[in-house]
Amino acid sequence: MCRLAAKSPRSFRTLTICKNLIGKWPHTNDILRACKHLFEVIPINTLINIKKPYFLAAFLLAGTSVLWSPASFAGPSAPSSIGHTAPINPDTSKIEEDSKTESVPAAVSVSPSSAPGAPSFGSYLSGRFAESQGDVTRGVDFLRESLKRDPDNKEMLGGLYRMMMQSGKIEEAVQIAPKLSGVRVVGDGSEFSPDMLLAMDEAKQGKYEMAAKRLQGIPKAGFNNLLVPLLQEWIKLGAGQIKTPLEAKEILPEAKVILPHIYLNAAFINDIAGFEEAAQQQYGASVKDVRVEPFRAVEAFANYYSRKGGKEKRQKLIDDYLAAHGDSFLADELLAESSAENAKPLVTNATEGLAEVFYTMANIFHGVRPAADEITTLHLALYLRPNFPAAEFLLASTYELAQDYQTAVATYQSIEKDSPYFVRGRIRSVYDESEMGRNTGAVAKLDAIAAERPGDIDALLAKGDILRAQNHFKEAADAYTIAASRVKTMLKHHWIIYFSRGTCFERMGQWEKAEADMKKALKLNPGEPEILNYLGYSWLTQHRNIVEAKKMIEDAYDARPEDAHIIDSMGYALYVNGEFASALEYFEQALERTPDDPTVNDHLGDTYWQLGRKTEAKYQWERALADDPDAALEKDIRKKMDKGLALIHPLQAVDEKKPLTTPTDE
Repeated sequence: MCRLAAKSPRSFRTLTICKNLIGKWPHTNDILRACKHLFEVIPINTLINIKKPYFLAAFLLAGTSVLWSPASFAGPSAPSSIGHTAPINPDTSKIEEDSKTESVPAAVSVSPSSAPGAPSFGSYLSGRFAESQGDVTRGVDFLRESLKRDPDNKEMLGGLYRMMMQSGKIEEAVQIAPKLSGVRVVGDGSEFSPDMLLAMDEAKQGKYEMAAKRLQGIPKAGFNNLLVPLLQEWIKLGAGQIKTPLEAKEILPEAKVILPHIYLNAAFINDIAGFEEAAQQQYGASVKDVRVEPFRAVEAFANYYSRKGGKEKRQKLIDDYLAAHGDSFLADELLAESSAENAKPLVTNATEGLAEVFYTMANIFHGVRPAADEITTLHLALYLRPNFPAAEFLLASTYELAQDYQTAVATYQSIEKDSPYFVRGRIRSVYDESEMGRNTGAVAKLDAIAAERPGDIDALLAKGDILRAQNHFKEAADAYTIAASRVKTMLKHHWIIYFSRGTCFERMGQWEKAEADMKKALKLNPGEPEILNYLGYSWLTQHRNIVEAKKMIEDAYDARPEDAHIIDSMGYALYVNGEFASALEYFEQALERTPDDPTVNDHLGDTYWQLGRKTEAKYQWERALADDPDAALEKDIRKKMDKGLALIHPLQAVDEKKPLTTPTDE
C-alpha cells in the first residue's frame, strides 16, 4: 500500500494542484549540435523554402553525422525555465473562447541570402529548439550569436524577443521591440506583443498619450479583451483623464459577468482619483462572492478601511475571509500589514496600477494558460514595479511548479526582507533546495525558523514534508505532532496536518493511528479528494468497508477526474468488485498519465491476469519491477511472476472475508 510514495509530500500542501509537464529530450546537447550542423551544411534560402515533410528528413540526414561524431557543440548552460499557486483563482469560464489562442510564432517573410558569407542558421535552429524545450536563457544566447551575421532578420529577432520576455530580460526586449512593431511574432491577440511592451514602456516613462495611441492598435482578441481595457483605464488615470467615478461596467461594457478583479481595479483607480464613495462601492463588489473573492481584494479593502475609518467593518471583512478560506500566517501577516494604522495604499499611481493589472492576469492565467505565459506576465509586472513582493512570490512559486528550483530560490531571495512574503520564501527555498538534492542543513534551517516564530506552523510542516520524502517517517510524524500542538483552534485547512501524519503512521505499519488521523482530517475537510482517495484505497487493499471505500473514491474522482492516482483507485475499486473489464479502462487511463508508476503497472498486470491475458500481465509486472517499486511491492510482484495469481470470481469479489490477490501455491 505505497501508492503515495511516488508523489512528493509537498504536493499535498499545494492549495491548487497544477501539474505543468515540461517535455524533456534525453540528449538535448546532441540535438542542438545536429541543429547547428544542419544549417551549416544547407544554404539558408534552401531551408526557408523547403517543404515541411522534407524538412524533418533533411534534419535527420544532416544531424546523423553529428550525433555520432566526436565533435561537440555546447551552448552556455542554464536552468530550464518555465508556473505555483495563485492566491485565489477566479472563475474564468466566462472569458471568451478565443482566450485559448496559442502564442505560436507565425512564419515571417525573410529575405534569403546566397552571397558568400551568408549567415549560418545553425545557431538559429539551436535557439528555436532551446525555446521549445523551455531553455530560454540558452536560446537567447544562440539567437544573439546568429543575429551577429544577420541583425535585421525578423524571424530571429522575433524568437529572441519571445525568449527575452520569458526570461525576464524586459529592458533588452524593449531595445529590439521597435524593429518588430507591427510584426506578428506571437499569436493573434497575445498580450506579449512588441507593441504591448512598447506601450507599457511609454507609460512607464509618463508618455501616456503615446501609450494610449499604441494600445488602440492592439487587437482585442483572447485575453486582450480583458487586458487592454484595464490598461487603458490606468493610462487615462496617469494622463489625468479620470474626471468622474469609474464604474466596472465602463471597462467591459459588453461583459455579462464582471470578474472580481475588474471591480478591484476600478476601486484602485477611484481610490487614487479621490472618489471615495465609488472606491468603497467597488471594493465591496470585489469581495461580494466569498467563493471567488481574490485575497488581493480582501487585502485592499482592509487597507482602505484602515485609511478611511471603519475598524469594525475591517475586522468583519478579515474574519469572513479567514472563515471561508482558512487561516494562515501569511494571510494574517499581510492583512495586519495592509490594515495597520499608518498603512499606505497598496497601489499609489498609474504605473503601479499597470503592474497590478499584469499581476491580476497572472492569477487568472494560473492553471489555464501555459506556465511560460504566467512567468512572462509577472516579469512585465515587475518591469513596471520592481519592488512588488506579491508578484515576486508568485513568480517564484511558478518556477517551482516548472521544477526550476534554482531560479525559484533566487527569486525568493530577491524579496525585500521586511515583507511577510520573505519568511514564506525562506521556508519554500528550503523545500526547493531539498528538491535539488541539497538536504544538508535543511532541517536545522526550518528548526531555526520555527523557533523564531513560536506560533507559526509552516516551518514545521515543511520539516515534516522533507523528512517524509526521505522516508524518516517517525521524525516527520513528530514534526507534524508539534505543529498540531501549536494550533489553538483546528479549522478546515488544518486537515493537512493529520493527513500528513497519518501517511507517516501508515508507512510505519501503525494502521490504527493512521486511520484515526485520516478520519480527523476528513472531519475537518469532508470533501478533500486526497483524504477520500487515500483512506478509501487503504480500506480496499485491506478488503474492509468496501462499499464505503468505493463511494469515497468515486467522490474523489468526481472532484479531480484528471488525477492519475485517483483514476488508479477507481480502477482498483472496480477490480475489488470483480468488474475487471471496467477496471481495465481506468488502469489504462492512469498509465497514460503516469507510465512509470510501479503500482499502476502492477494493477494493470493483475487485471490482465484476471481477464486471461497472462502474457500481457507478465509484461506489465516486468514493467512495474523496472520502475523501482518499494521492497514490499517488489516481493509481491516476483511472487506473482513465479506462481501466477489466484483467479477471482466476480460474484464473490466483494466478500470481505476473502483475500483478493493471493498467488497460487501450486
